[in-house]
Amino acid sequence: MEADNHLNYYSLTPLTLMTRTLVNLTLSIVKEEAALLAEHFPHPIYQDVLGNAEAKQELITYVLSRIPNTYALTAATRPINARGQTTAYRLQIETLLKQGIDYIFGHRLITVSTDAREAQSI
Repeated sequence: MEADNHLNYYSLTPLTLMTRTLVNLTLSIVKEEAALLAEHFPHPIYQDVLGNAEAKQELITYVLSRIPNTYALTAATRPINARGQTTAYRLQIETLLKQGIDYIFGHRLITVSTDAREAQSI
């Protein structure tokens, strides 16, 4: 009987969590910083990467895989404010965004160059 009470207590606990959502705060900051970068750096390379949905996703993945991510558990109806992060953290994200753009653009140039050479040899 005692074991049954123990199981019921723990089986009810997840029900209280169902109304909450796990949110990646770092993702929000990366998206904000990418938008600021697109707005304030009109360089064509930046615009090419940030204006292309597939390249932008690749960039976000590049950044998120290189920085510790912060998560919050919040009510599903409440908006998340990720503005509490330090300036150093945001600068680190901005630096990673710029490095990622260079990496993605360079990788795409190599791919396009290789594809063009292969097409010429056919």
